[in-house]
Amino acid sequence: MASHPQVSVGSDLASWLDDAAVVLRAADEVRRRTCSSMMPAGAPAVIDRDRLLRACGSRDVAERVLWIVNGWTIVAGSHLSGLAALCEAREIVFSLAPIARSAFEYSNRTVWILAEKLDPNQRLARVLLEELRGAVEACKITSHFAGKGSESHKVARDALGDQRAEIMRIFPESSIEGSQKDWQVAGEHLVSPTDSVRHYGDRWGDPREWAGVYELLSGHSHPGTTVFEFFDTDEDGQPITATHRDAVEKTLRMAVVPYHHALLHLRAYCGWSSAALDDWEAQLLEVFIPRTDR
Repeated sequence: MASHPQVSVGSDLASWLDDAAVVLRAADEVRRRTCSSMMPAGAPAVIDRDRLLRACGSRDVAERVLWIVNGWTIVAGSHLSGLAALCEAREIVFSLAPIARSAFEYSNRTVWILAEKLDPNQRLARVLLEELRGAVEACKITSHFAGKGSESHKVARDALGDQRAEIMRIFPESSIEGSQKDWQVAGEHLVSPTDSVRHYGDRWGDPREWAGVYELLSGHSHPGTTVFEFFDTDEDGQPITATHRDAVEKTLRMAVVPYHHALLHLRAYCGWSSAALDDWEAQLLEVFIPRTDR
């Protein structure tokens, strides 16, 4: 097999990739424009924050939900910019799926945190569970890289202890020891990536279909044989990598549509203007959603 197989990109696909890159590059700017204004007094985010501030007396805790969902949408938007760069460079066969998968995960997790019918305690509990998982992972990582008992591992372990103590102070009835699947904070449990995808599907379509989307992205991101569907041979029997517009469009749509939905939830939660999102949505529909599917 040749070390650098040729990529086959037709003129129709090349033109569409340029259009897609424009929409993807605009995503992060749309987020900045949407999130740049003050939240109005009656916004759900302000009401939640004030209630949490009265209950726990900590502005840091009261604003934790906003901190994490803003951060996650920044990451997902950066991923879309990366996908735009890949489209412009025509690196579209194997490079898109891993980034699209990560963007999808950050976006659907944002939707899980910002689900409309949660009360402030439930929303905060979901964030605290995410932070606890991150603290546990940090301990594992530092123990592997630097070794147990190392200075960095001690710092991570102390941070994990602080995280557990904070949760028990805010929600004394929590259960946060043992297996992650047994954790419970204010009646909330940590959900798996697949479960958050299904939640997203419940809100924005078909849970089974979106679970299939996630499995497809995962299959194209991890070592396996599914990638060989993109290999072919030329007239001389030499390997080439080839794809087509439908495959590329589907992969990119799996990233950009959930990101759009995450911003819709964030905008509604914070009471911000929808003007920038409305303009971008029109571009997104024109490029990514066939008219027959609207």
